[in-house]
Amino acid sequence: MIFGEEIDYDTDKKEIVIDPKKFYDTNVKKGTGEAELKKYIINAYKVMMSRGINGCYVYACNPDLRQYLKHCLVGEIL
Repeated sequence: MIFGEEIDYDTDKKEIVIDPKKFYDTNVKKGTGEAELKKYIINAYKVMMSRGINGCYVYACNPDLRQYLKHCLVGEIL
């Protein structure tokens, strides 16, 4: 599972953020507000991660998200 450039973690706000400029599915973006797009993208990643039968390898392109996910996987929230 690769988390692309469109999803990141904001260390100041302590929340996952989406960069719509780096999300290239024009059919999804058409007529979709930023909050709805964020919800859609996060849900898509959740669904993909839940499909693993024997586990799931995870990689995040953005370093802040990568660090956040490392902490989440060991049970420590930033």
